[in-house]
Amino acid sequence: IGHSFGGQIAARIAIDALYKLSGLVLVDAAVARNNSYSTIFNITVARLGKQLIQKTPMKHFYRQLRNHYYRLRKIEASDYLQIVNNPPLAETLSNIMREDLLSLCYKINTPTLLFWGEKDPPELTPLKYGHQLAKSIKKSRLVVIPNVGHFSYLEAPDRFVIEVQQFTKNL
Repeated sequence: IGHSFGGQIAARIAIDALYKLSGLVLVDAAVARNNSYSTIFNITVARLGKQLIQKTPMKHFYRQLRNHYYRLRKIEASDYLQIVNNPPLAETLSNIMREDLLSLCYKINTPTLLFWGEKDPPELTPLKYGHQLAKSIKKSRLVVIPNVGHFSYLEAPDRFVIEVQQFTKNL
């Protein structure tokens, strides 16, 4: 079972067939790169802001300003805000965020449950990725949870447990 970035890791393991898996559960999985205008805008503003701020006395407040910007853009709900404040993790995340696994997911032959929040934000893992994965992974089933976001397993824990139990019974 992998959620978001953990879903990316789980998908990579399944794609590479590193281990014999009896089943795979991807929850709002970050397997595709989001090239929406909103995401490109956020990245551009963050990079320009960093360059500008680093050249002023405000550079001492860069971290606080960046965190405030992310909160304004509603990005604080993800693990991203915690990661960017840890330089080694930020570098790792940057490398990972460049990898798009969606075009490789057709290699997954493991029975797969896709669990997705209907309202997962466009900046994170929008529902369209769940639909794309369902088409790509032959032995998959997509479960969409209405009115929940990126943390669908936390927002609908009873449904999540029921779906995982049903899925594992059929393995």
